[in-house]
Amino acid sequence: MSCDNDLIKKSCYRAFNAIYGKVGTLASVDVVIELLKTKCIPLLYGLNACRVSPQQLRSFNHVVVSCGRKMFNVNTSEIAVLKNVCDVAEAVATSKDRFVTRYVLSSSVVCEICSIFS
Repeated sequence: MSCDNDLIKKSCYRAFNAIYGKVGTLASVDVVIELLKTKCIPLLYGLNACRVSPQQLRSFNHVVVSCGRKMFNVNTSEIAVLKNVCDVAEAVATSKDRFVTRYVLSSSVVCEICSIFS
């Protein structure tokens, strides 16, 4: 199984640009960051279904940092505020752990069949 990483990144940029285009400088930075965390970052959670290399995770982190550069109108590659917002590797690991926990605790017939063949 392979994932189209470019499509995932485009979806994140599209969601951020839609939010930022509507809200822009009218809302506080805290509101825009919260919208980024709730509307854009969840698009990356589908990554827990695919194998993702550390290089790809850095690429997805670049998406978050790029959105931050646009919000703060800066041209530096490191934005300290966004480092505390979301580390994509951490978000994917948390999502994957949550999925596995639910899978293990599930009593679904489908889950039982899948566990036999895995």
